[in-house]
Amino acid sequence: MDVLIGTAGGTGTGGVRSYIMTLRDALIGAGVGAELAFPDDVTTGMKAKAALKAMGDRDKARRELTRLISQNAVQKSRAMHKTSGFDLIHAQEVNYGSMAPDLGLPVVLTVHGPVSREAKMLGKGGTHYFDYLVERERIAYERATHIIAVDTGQRDIVVEDYGIDPAKITVILNAVDANRFAPKSQDEIPAPAEPFFLVPRRLVPKNGVLTAVEAFEKLGDIKEKLWIAGEGPDLPRLESYVAANGLQDRVKFIGSVDSDRMVELVNQSTGVIVPSVPVEGVVEASSISALEGMSVGKPVLASKIGGLAEIIEHGVTGLHFEAGDANALADVIRQASTDADLCRRIGQNARDAVLAEHSSEVWIKKVISVYERVL
Repeated sequence: MDVLIGTAGGTGTGGVRSYIMTLRDALIGAGVGAELAFPDDVTTGMKAKAALKAMGDRDKARRELTRLISQNAVQKSRAMHKTSGFDLIHAQEVNYGSMAPDLGLPVVLTVHGPVSREAKMLGKGGTHYFDYLVERERIAYERATHIIAVDTGQRDIVVEDYGIDPAKITVILNAVDANRFAPKSQDEIPAPAEPFFLVPRRLVPKNGVLTAVEAFEKLGDIKEKLWIAGEGPDLPRLESYVAANGLQDRVKFIGSVDSDRMVELVNQSTGVIVPSVPVEGVVEASSISALEGMSVGKPVLASKIGGLAEIIEHGVTGLHFEAGDANALADVIRQASTDADLCRRIGQNARDAVLAEHSSEVWIKKVISVYERVL
């Protein structure tokens, strides 16, 4: 079996990027051929073509540029298929997924989240662009041979908003490379210069990073600092809040980090915080950041929403708090900071749960079973 993993969004960022890379590596490890198809870099010519067709309307130009990028990714996929001869396409988002069936192959589409809602959350575009994305979602869901939803919430959106038959959808929670994200000794990874809780999140509204910062306002009595690993449009707002509230010595922004550095940071941390909040109908899925923390054997402190509620059992494999409630988050942070035995027990349970249910080796068997059904 040979699979083309395709997207019109490049290899993506954050959890989607991790998913794509884990999927490719796990398929190859299972003896399945796998290659990536993504668009060329956007050129000035593409932007000019989109602007011309939109007659100067910026919202329409965004829509047209998205369409051109998607067409480019599909054209590249066609050329790759002509050379390599794939059996199946695994699309990673709806812009590509709505066009990929034109190649004449079965298409499995992973739904990571509702792209139209995410665009609204980020303030990207206006009515024309939003309506275009909604239409792309509808077409992609209808044309896909089968759909993988990364949690039950994503499945429910596809069923309830777009009328797709639930039988066409398989829920497969996200996974992590448990060999890579594994507990390390201090001989392998040195102790940090200071103890810290880690927030490994893109800085966008739905990731709720401000809630973690607000929680640390209430935690001047604990030894840990708050380290935030990620970039995004919310950074200026977060930096301003930290400065305005005198938290510069408690909160550290370390920017985006590569996978090797993330393994190191998670191992060094006291615990991992995933403080997601619902925004514009976007709800956290089965967070890969949470699974990475669990896989390393760290207590994950997570909002009790969406896929986070599916992968974490409170008090057993992690600690939950109500989304957006800084006081509740402060309580579980203090609990993790002061109870080393609790952290060890939860961390071990979390590691065991990942190995049993969320390792890439277990996960890829479920994905391949979907492929086999559609071939």
